[in-house]
Amino acid sequence: MWKENYEYTIKESTFVKTVLQYEVHILSIFGDKYIDKITVAELQKFANKKVKTYKNYRDLINDISRIYEYAIKMELIKDNPTKHITIPRRKEDVGIEKRRNYYTKEELKQFLTLCQEQQPYYVFTFFQLLSASGCRQGELLGLEWRNVDFENKCIHVVQTLARGKNDRLYMEQPKTKHSKRTVSLDDYTLLILKQWHIGQKERLVKLGHKSKKEHQLVFANEENECYQLSSHERGCCKIFARTTYTRSPFTVSGIPTLPCC
Repeated sequence: MWKENYEYTIKESTFVKTVLQYEVHILSIFGDKYIDKITVAELQKFANKKVKTYKNYRDLINDISRIYEYAIKMELIKDNPTKHITIPRRKEDVGIEKRRNYYTKEELKQFLTLCQEQQPYYVFTFFQLLSASGCRQGELLGLEWRNVDFENKCIHVVQTLARGKNDRLYMEQPKTKHSKRTVSLDDYTLLILKQWHIGQKERLVKLGHKSKKEHQLVFANEENECYQLSSHERGCCKIFARTTYTRSPFTVSGIPTLPCC
């Protein structure tokens, strides 16, 4: 009952992530108990354990609390035991350097150079646009050519690619109300985009697709459909492996933190 009601209050992609998190971390611990039989001590023990093993442990506590609040509204129980626990704080180990998940200027230049030299042009275009715009990868994978304004040197972020139920990919509103925005681009990135615009049309014709589709994606796979959200993450790791840097590769989210010069 809680899941059915919760689904109508949030985005589909958020619902999928929350339910998965609930099933993996909460249901596996408390799934065989009635909620009115779970004690404050058990919830405190759960919180104390998760603070050591799960980065988003506060989300788990909030998920449990949300279920209790729903049960109170339904007049099934009278109290929310999560209100009585002490939320633990994660202790940072002194002297242990955090793993850096962003590119320095030199690393980014080498990464993009390898992209241009060794990868298909659309891969280079994607990472160049990612570094120049600061957009999230889902926003760029949901970008359509009609929202690329070459004349005014900008792109309009109006939607983002997301994963819904049964792993389906779909377009949804950007993450927050402020995420729907206009992003200015430099001349070099615009030139790369223009060249890819021409190249994509030729590629689509060779693959037997229409090159003037109204909602044509800037980055589309060989079926002229959305790329998987993880596809460029894997590509990022492969390219980084060819650089001269020996530490662990950064994720795609580490690229937009430094504009490409």
